[in-house]
Amino acid sequence: MRLIFFLFLISSGCAFSQHLPESINTSKGALAISASAERNDFYSSFTYIKPIKSFYLNPNIGFGVVHSFIQSNLFLRVGTDLIYNPLHKHFGENQLVTLGVGGGYYFSFYNRPSFTSHHELCAGYVLRVGGRIKFFQKTFIGLMNESFSGSSREVRLIYPNFHFSIGLSYEI
Repeated sequence: MRLIFFLFLISSGCAFSQHLPESINTSKGALAISASAERNDFYSSFTYIKPIKSFYLNPNIGFGVVHSFIQSNLFLRVGTDLIYNPLHKHFGENQLVTLGVGGGYYFSFYNRPSFTSHHELCAGYVLRVGGRIKFFQKTFIGLMNESFSGSSREVRLIYPNFHFSIGLSYEI
């Protein structure tokens, strides 16, 4: 009897979905600011969040400081990440929780004491909570390629890296 009922449900084309309230639109772009820490540096980033179906494309630019007391160099950081958002959960009238997973590429450099560049390829998650203004937390892990001119030759290092970010985004 249970099997017949189960087959009836499958063959009848029943579907259940969650109604999205009108006040929450997940297709709007947003601007974000964040503070971040990684293995080597601290930085702040400005990000444009571009929704594309269930994905977010997040190009960003940031400025940071190498955390070494000896070097304390300022640097520029640019990059982008692509986040897939499998979870959208609504609570209240204007509140949304979004959990996304994805990957990114980042490039940073500074000039003192020698030109040093970093290329990072990473993957992780992003958790966003809120309405039009959202709090978010992002954690990514991956590999970083660091290159600089040593006293006698070019030096290239590859090592594991992470970054942890918290910030706010505002839908535009």
